[in-house]
Amino acid sequence: MNNTNKFWRSSISLGSVIQVLRIAVLASVAVAAQPAMAGTDNDTVRWDDRSGQWVYTLFNPADLSRSKEVRYTPRTLIEPLVKSSIRWDKNLFEYRYRVRNMAAARQAVSSISIKAPKWDAQAIQHGPLRPGMTGREILDVSDAQMAAEEAFVVKTLYSPNQWKPFLNVKRPARVVFGWLAKYEIVDDAKTMVGIAPRTSQGGFIVLRTELPGAAWMEMQGDTPDIYNAAILPQSGAVAEQVAQVLAEDFVFVATMVPAIVVPVPYSGAELAKRIKAHVATWPDSGLMDEAVFAALAPKFDALSLAAAASDKRALISAAISVMTEAFRYHPGMTVGRIDDDFDQFDTKSAKRTYLSTLGVLASENESATPMHRVAARALVFNMMYLLARSVNHK
Repeated sequence: MNNTNKFWRSSISLGSVIQVLRIAVLASVAVAAQPAMAGTDNDTVRWDDRSGQWVYTLFNPADLSRSKEVRYTPRTLIEPLVKSSIRWDKNLFEYRYRVRNMAAARQAVSSISIKAPKWDAQAIQHGPLRPGMTGREILDVSDAQMAAEEAFVVKTLYSPNQWKPFLNVKRPARVVFGWLAKYEIVDDAKTMVGIAPRTSQGGFIVLRTELPGAAWMEMQGDTPDIYNAAILPQSGAVAEQVAQVLAEDFVFVATMVPAIVVPVPYSGAELAKRIKAHVATWPDSGLMDEAVFAALAPKFDALSLAAAASDKRALISAAISVMTEAFRYHPGMTVGRIDDDFDQFDTKSAKRTYLSTLGVLASENESATPMHRVAARALVFNMMYLLARSVNHK
């Protein structure tokens, strides 16, 4: 795919921001006790094949005769396959995700995060605190705000046992949601529960009013020395390498997500425009070649014009033309199974990082298609929805 490298370059910058935020939360206690170390030009880094870790030798800026060794294990030593399916129930769409962690994985999947286009949902607004409020009153207001936000999450995200959901709709252009594995005590040791190698986990569910689009699910493995990431230097000889390791510390898998707001009142012409606008983001995201979108663009325009004119025959013809383009790259895909594709087509990461039998950290890229299968499934589902609403006047 021509734009795959473009996606990886853009995802690194986004990933680095998320990584910093996660580490800041997870390692707040560690940072308070041991702040990030100032880097020096004497610092070194090497890969330890035996342990599968980056080993940093960090020197004391005030006394270069003193140094400290800090180790960090990449969180990408997982082999996830993801099935995403969707059900339409009245005004809601139920998105279901199942994650399998394959035998080649060295870590349990412990973090799942998705960035989706902005939903038709407003962040919960809280009134300002009044002058003269007592400490008890301020606590009551804070508790009420937290309860309202948790209620919104509970009715939107469902989680399997040992996983906790998170949801942020406050960003101006996107929504971020997902799940984090919880901790449990095993043999007096605190262990993160996740999706171990050779196991799978379903029950990750989202209920939303948006139609499906395609985006990337970010996953990370359980790294025992995660807190060390917060104290690695941001300056000095190894700073650039540290930044790259943390920015690329994710496994990306394409998946269907709530993405396209259905117009209210309903308009087939407007919905066709919104579908086109979302699909237009796929080339830059690495989900579709630019040539494929160029072929689809006039078909979307014809779809919108037919819907605006209430021309059912032209509408059906245009929708079939769009679906035919999607099926062109995925022989065997059918409308009847588009909402729940076969297990053999569970989505894998486009970029795989793994430890070889010699312990060497290696990576490889999967071959791509002009239109990702997940994108094709979302597109066909949307065409069927548009036809059902526009032709049947529902």
